[in-house]
Amino acid sequence: MPADPTDSPLVTIVTPAYNEEKLLSECIESVLAQSYTNWDYLIVNNCSEDGTLAIAEKYAASDGRIRVVSNSSLLPAVANFNSALRQIRPDSKYAKILFADDWMFPECLERMVSLAEANPSVGIVGAYGHQGQVVLWTGVPFPDKVLRGREICRAVPTCSVRRPRSCFARTWSGTAILSTTKPTRMPPTVKPVSIC
Repeated sequence: MPADPTDSPLVTIVTPAYNEEKLLSECIESVLAQSYTNWDYLIVNNCSEDGTLAIAEKYAASDGRIRVVSNSSLLPAVANFNSALRQIRPDSKYAKILFADDWMFPECLERMVSLAEANPSVGIVGAYGHQGQVVLWTGVPFPDKVLRGREICRAVPTCSVRRPRSCFARTWSGTAILSTTKPTRMPPTVKPVSIC
């Protein structure tokens, strides 16, 4: 990635949140710890009844890249996600969905953007997750990093082929929507592998 963050593509990180006061700070801290710094962080508070909004606003007051939007009425989960995605900045090249009860390893955005920039035909960049020592979402054979859409559809029978030339990418170290995958929390005693 270029040394000057303004030379790098802007990534909007989107976190829809409802009553997430127990885990939201850890989620936000993982964004602040990213080695890739050209990001905009949108936290959408879905009428939380706990301290979610106060936590989000505290972080937004200390870092201008963090925006907080509060829904005027409680939305169902899918409607809230759609509302959040509509608020991505128009100058963002990529979007990364990060659930409020999750976190990213510090190099996650850097690796995902690097992979996307190196493979312009890739439409979705994902990441492996793990629970304990079990690797989740292992659809792309190691060490492959990019699969054509047709290969994905052959591997996943419920997939329909609308754009057979489109591609999907995933890396072991994390890697357009950048990812809609949900990393699974690990117990503090488990040493993380290189994923995001």
